[in-house]
Amino acid sequence: MIEIKGYRDGLRFIIKKTVLEGGPKDLERVLHDKISTMGDFLVGAEVMFELESAVLSPDDVQAVVRVLDLFPQISLVGIRSYRPGTASPPASEVVRPERSRDVSPSAPSPQAARSTANGPSDRIDLHYGTLRSGQRVFSPRSLLIFGNVNPGGRVVAHGNLYVMGSLGGIAAAGAGGNTRAFIYAEIMDPLQLYIGDRVARSTDRSAPEQPEYAVVEGDQIIIYPASDSFLRHLRQRTP
Repeated sequence: MIEIKGYRDGLRFIIKKTVLEGGPKDLERVLHDKISTMGDFLVGAEVMFELESAVLSPDDVQAVVRVLDLFPQISLVGIRSYRPGTASPPASEVVRPERSRDVSPSAPSPQAARSTANGPSDRIDLHYGTLRSGQRVFSPRSLLIFGNVNPGGRVVAHGNLYVMGSLGGIAAAGAGGNTRAFIYAEIMDPLQLYIGDRVARSTDRSAPEQPEYAVVEGDQIIIYPASDSFLRHLRQRTP
């Protein structure tokens, strides 16, 4: 469905026609699953995405960009059409769409960056302030946000994700494929949640009345009220 090849400038992701025939949602799902299974192999990689189609669909291009916004460790070279048995299109036919604007996490204090029982990989980055539409924060560790994530904002963490405010945008934890990660928010009202390779989308449920956290159970992401014991655990980990 997706073939990966190397070339002189990096990697080529060749997305087969069978994937595109399912529409942008199928493309988004298949590409997300493929990247998730590759873990840290793609950190820093420069990738050209080639869609097996005579003409690039704007919806397909946006589907690729939406997935890449969850994996900012990948450098997007471009997106182009690909027809088996033909020469690569000229550079003028390569689409180079803009990705969401990056907002770097604030530098963690020594207390915030302390190791926990799970080792240095569970250190926490901090971000202060609200993320507005089009803004994105990425952390190679766990991430603690003091502020809201508005609809259109994106937060991605390789570890756990804590939002000390309203989560109304797109959030991903365990971005390297770790389905044991969790997402906590004081107000959990996201457009989409990703934990490892699992995805949950917004529902029409009523607004939560207390803090909640999301975890993977089986093949699904489940949201639970944050119990007193969970909140005590959270406070112990919060700088």
